[in-house]
Amino acid sequence: MLACSCFGTATFCEATDTSWVEPDLVVLGVKLDELHYGMHVKVVQVLQGDAEAGDTLMVWGDNGALCRVYVGAWANGDTVLWGLHESDLSGNFIWNQQYPPDLEMVGDYHISVCGVYWLNYGNGQVTGPIADGLNSLPLAALPAYLQGCPSTSIGEEELPELTIRVEDGRLVISLPGHGTLDRAELWSLDGRLLHRSGTPAPTQVLPLEQAAGCYLVRAWSGKRGLAQRVVTAR
Repeated sequence: MLACSCFGTATFCEATDTSWVEPDLVVLGVKLDELHYGMHVKVVQVLQGDAEAGDTLMVWGDNGALCRVYVGAWANGDTVLWGLHESDLSGNFIWNQQYPPDLEMVGDYHISVCGVYWLNYGNGQVTGPIADGLNSLPLAALPAYLQGCPSTSIGEEELPELTIRVEDGRLVISLPGHGTLDRAELWSLDGRLLHRSGTPAPTQVLPLEQAAGCYLVRAWSGKRGLAQRVVTAR
């Protein structure tokens, strides 16, 4: 069962400089609290887009069936660099009855899982997959650096869905016809990173926490990233 299947870029730099996935807003912000499957974010600094320091944004994550990051991936009080898209209101149409209907509104934002749209922040540094071979940079240097990101063109026909199967309590992940997967990650529904592979190989293997459950698998092949939700059964 696949509730979400998408692909995108493998670094923050590419995600902010690729026309069809470019975020509408890039901000340093603090997660204040959670509301259903969303979170309030107070803007500390605006790097790109139409917002001001001090604004409080409503940012929607995954409701269980959307190609978004679960807002539980961050704790209240975390300061994070986010690349946000204006909400496509898809949570109002792909509705999870666990939550009230029609929560998303025009003017809200969402955090996509189809690419790298957030970086960690601390002591004036942003860390994470900023660009190829670059995983740490002073925040003050980031805006100028993002202006020089190489343009990336990705067509939907270029990358098929991942092939994922369960064997002996593990997820076996491959990308038929496209060679090596650089790494893969297994995420829980509450936004926890459960396992990460670290060695490039045609097939990546990740252990399951339990025999039955719903997970998000993220994998990277070169500069292309994929996200796919899987439901496993006993």
